[in-house]
Amino acid sequence: MTKSLMKYLYFMASIFSVMSKVLELGTEFGDANDLNDPHLVMFYAPWCGHCKALYPVWNELGNKLSRQTVTVARIDATIYRNAAEKFNVRGFPSLRLIAKDRMLEFVGERTVEALFEFAIKGSRPLLQSIGSLGKLNDIKRSDDVIYLALNISEEMRQCLLLLAPSIVHETILAEVRTCCYIFNDIFKLFLTNMSPKNFCDIQDPMGLLVILY
Repeated sequence: MTKSLMKYLYFMASIFSVMSKVLELGTEFGDANDLNDPHLVMFYAPWCGHCKALYPVWNELGNKLSRQTVTVARIDATIYRNAAEKFNVRGFPSLRLIAKDRMLEFVGERTVEALFEFAIKGSRPLLQSIGSLGKLNDIKRSDDVIYLALNISEEMRQCLLLLAPSIVHETILAEVRTCCYIFNDIFKLFLTNMSPKNFCDIQDPMGLLVILY
């Protein structure tokens, strides 16, 4: 990348930052438990060329996510080194989705579309509760891996909650209890009339865990 192009990108980033919804973090950032909403954070260094090239994308992403529950932010990791160390930052830019119950690293293509999808999926509930056939059908249409827990034991449920924070951005975890009126319908839909997805099932002392992939 030529110096003239780098200067242009930096200049455009400065213009976009005026209109951006990106939050600049500082000393107040260091504990995920203090966050009310999930934060998609760019850890950057002012001298990093890749960071500067990402600024326009990050600003556009901030505007696109401004009506969602995810806050787009950035932090200078060369100044706030404690925050960078806490979230295991080893290079620049490092992109993390951080919330009270999860920390996910983005490793895909750095486009607005890919980052938006990562933020939306990564901020969804760790274990969704299905209470209607409509919600079941929404989940069934997803291209993600689906873990569907049918009346599982509390031990199995806790195992899923331990697993969920690291895979929630690419996996849907959902549960239904026998007290739900659609319990029998779910068995019919997922066990006798499966979708084209591949699947396996894990027997649980009190129920069943169906995995569609």
